[in-house]
Amino acid sequence: MKYIIAATTMVNDLYFADGKVVKRLLGGGIYCIPGILPFCQDLGYVSACGPDFEDYYGDWFSANQLTTKGIRKDLSHTRYNAVEYLPDGQWREYSIYGNSYVLENEEKMMLRAKDLEVFCDSQTLGIYSESGVEEVYWNSELDKIREMAPNAKLLWEVPTYNITDPIQRKQVLPVAKKTDLWSINLPEGKELFGLNSETEVIDALKDFAIPCFFRVGEKGAYLIHDNQAVFAPAYEIDKSVDPTGCGNCSTAASLVGFTQGWDPLKTVCAANVTAAYTAKQTGPIAVINKEEIASVAMHFYQQMKR
Repeated sequence: MKYIIAATTMVNDLYFADGKVVKRLLGGGIYCIPGILPFCQDLGYVSACGPDFEDYYGDWFSANQLTTKGIRKDLSHTRYNAVEYLPDGQWREYSIYGNSYVLENEEKMMLRAKDLEVFCDSQTLGIYSESGVEEVYWNSELDKIREMAPNAKLLWEVPTYNITDPIQRKQVLPVAKKTDLWSINLPEGKELFGLNSETEVIDALKDFAIPCFFRVGEKGAYLIHDNQAVFAPAYEIDKSVDPTGCGNCSTAASLVGFTQGWDPLKTVCAANVTAAYTAKQTGPIAVINKEEIASVAMHFYQQMKR
């Protein structure tokens, strides 16, 4: 496969700051899929799930013509989390099955090189990962993954908990140095570097010198590469319904542009358009209109160039 997404799969109950509640939504790493499919349909998805995966995801994968060969079904249940959005835009989540579920399945949840093997080959261009710094993925598996996909660029979207945890935070930059492209958002950047402003974080990312897709919420995003920070504003839609998954989606899209040699502005424009389409409804896009999203992304890029 040209692109591989290695990520968490879950079902979510969402509790919004205004009191709205929406339950049984598909979530997690599948939000990355609409970031890649409009620009390349050669995509494999890798995740650890439970035997109930098909109950939640079967119809969605069929509707979007996706293979389930990368789904490992050895958890007791597919992850199911409650997500609470706070008034300041941050969020917290926890398993509806309780701590015992997390402890029972913690090791199995972690993805390993053998999970990616079904899709990796010399044609693979990019691999998206959201594995945490504490996982074997980064500590003993990376050489094997590089060997299986020798021409692939590796993208890491840093899990928020790695940055909020003071101990794990110290490991984030060393792990980021192992990647070809990484991604954080503005609150994460401030906490990671101990800084107070967007400008300061951008300067720190330039100095760090590993290409970064840097997300700044409703304002838009940057691709920081070769000591330059190229910005594109968020793509405007009639109404933003639910921001869940916009970071996953846009980050995955940035991998396509980065690996295919697009100029940074085109990459960020495409990423921002995929995020806008993700925000148009609660939950992931039911059936991804690949042609429309790709067309709108290129039109937005041409507008920004002018």
